[in-house]
Formats: sequence, C-alpha cells, structure tokens
Amino acid sequence: MSWTSDVTVALGEYLHALGVGVWSPSGALPRDAVGITVKAMPAQPDSVIVLSPYPVTGSGASDVTLGMQIRCRAGGLPTAVDDLADHIYDALHGARNLQLGPARVALVWRASHAQMGVDGDGRWDTTSNFYLQTAHPSAHVRD
Repeated sequence: MSWTSDVTVALGEYLHALGVGVWSPSGALPRDAVGITVKAMPAQPDSVIVLSPYPVTGSGASDVTLGMQIRCRAGGLPTAVDDLADHIYDALHGARNLQLGPARVALVWRASHAQMGVDGDGRWDTTSNFYLQTAHPSAHVRD
C-alpha cells in the first residue's frame, strides 16, 4: 500500500478501537452496526462512515496537511447522523501526537462540516473535513 492508504486504514482502525464504528477494509459490513469504510458509500448498512483522503498543503520539506473527508450516513431520526458526526468529532478534533500507520500526526482538527440531506431510502447524510498535520516523506525529502 501507499503512505496515504496506510494512514487511511490506520484511521479506520483507530475509530474502530474507540468504538465509533466497525472497520471493514473489505467493505463487508454488518447490517446492524455503524460501518467504517473507504471512499465508496455502500448501500448497506444504514449507518456508515466513509473515509476519503486528499492532499491539502505541502511544502519543500515533508510537512503536509492531509485532508480526510468523513461522510456519515444514518437512518432513523434526522438527529442520528448528527450524533454519529459528533462521536467522530469527539474522537478526533484536537487529538495530538497520534500514530496512524506510518504517520505521526501532530494535530487533528475539523475544518468544516455540512448537512448533505436525505437519500432515497430516508437516511440522512453529513460530511466533515478533518485536517491531519503530519509529515509525508518522499524519496527526495526526509526530515
């Protein structure tokens, strides 16, 4: 895998360890649990967290800010998706010195949050963008 994939997998495992949801790198998610997966929003379960990494900033050194879009979907009451998003916020916002795979993350913060509405099955959707301040070494930069 790559550095970005390794960090994303480690974040899924971290959220799983905190009891936020059930990490499933294969996408096989239990119907009655809050699933955590990468990039694609699955049809099931009703409650799911989707992690999608993207670059935000870099420098001539290895210092980077990695963005992580975290989409949440939940069925039931419209507030259920807010509860899920708040659980993620509590787990990540302000976290310092996390080891996520190959990356020592100095600081995590939520940069934005938005309501995305309801899908055709009556499940509510939100999206948050979290920023991870870290280092991403390359073949040319190692500090």
